[in-house]
Amino acid sequence: AEKQKEFLNKKDYDKVDQTLEKFVEFFEKYQNDLDASSKLEIYKFLINDVMAAAAGVEKGTQIARMLPEDPADLKAILEHGGSFYLSAPTAIRTRKWLEEYGLCMDNVKPGPS
Repeated sequence: AEKQKEFLNKKDYDKVDQTLEKFVEFFEKYQNDLDASSKLEIYKFLINDVMAAAAGVEKGTQIARMLPEDPADLKAILEHGGSFYLSAPTAIRTRKWLEEYGLCMDNVKPGPS
């Protein structure tokens, strides 16, 4: 039987955000002790090897692909809605957007709310 592809779920995104918070804390704590090259080397190890070990190769690869190249960009991800927003930026809409373009799906019958 063919193995079904694993997708990240809500719990995974929550764990990724908790991990990103720890990454941010780490890099802030050691910002004066690490040069840019060292930070990048540590970051790549964390997102490629550690994530794969913690989440499994398939989910770890998905996580690594959605994260920024530079660890300095991690804080902004958390400030703008976390890893789920990063992976699906159009999934979260403003009230104004929903009022203008949203459709009611309560009865599985599309139409204006």
